[in-house]
Amino acid sequence: DDPANDVGITTSVAIGIDARPVISYHDATAQALKVAKCVNINCVGPVVITTVDDPANDVGLFTSIAVGADGRPVVSYYDSTANSLKVAQCANFNCNGAATITTVDQSPTNVGTNTAIAIGVDGLPVISYSYGSAGSVRVAQCSTAACTGAATITTVDDPAGNVVARAIAIGAEGFRSFLAGAHAMDEHFRTAPLAQNLP
Repeated sequence: DDPANDVGITTSVAIGIDARPVISYHDATAQALKVAKCVNINCVGPVVITTVDDPANDVGLFTSIAVGADGRPVVSYYDSTANSLKVAQCANFNCNGAATITTVDQSPTNVGTNTAIAIGVDGLPVISYSYGSAGSVRVAQCSTAACTGAATITTVDDPAGNVVARAIAIGAEGFRSFLAGAHAMDEHFRTAPLAQNLP
């Protein structure tokens, strides 16, 4: 990325459907959310840098990235100007082009810090994050792959002191579903004509 900018704050990495790493991060100088897509599995050489969200607000803090069931990266992050949790679904698996940006939860005080995103068994994003000045832990279950529409929001813990939410994972049943999907992709690659396997 631009060596003049202060970049690489609150990074997150996932492996794309093409086995290449995809990294979300905050560009503090531009106050923007960026994604870097590696051109090979070792992430050696040039990378494709995309500014995913760059409004007038300071966005992109506390990023977390996952790869959706459709192969497109999905990023949860904090908009510190609007005090809100946002989600960006990339337009394609390289994450270039216009992303779908959604505000998932908003409040006057600190909603969306310490985000973590995972893809549920149903193929929909699930996000854990801190809510409000008390630091409650919330989980948002998206109703679509892009997290557009109303999410189901649950307060998991509402302590007297601050709690830092930063991890979420799918359970064993989700992992089995993930493996079944990977097997189906392998079988498609193995049996389909070459023209149907090109990106």
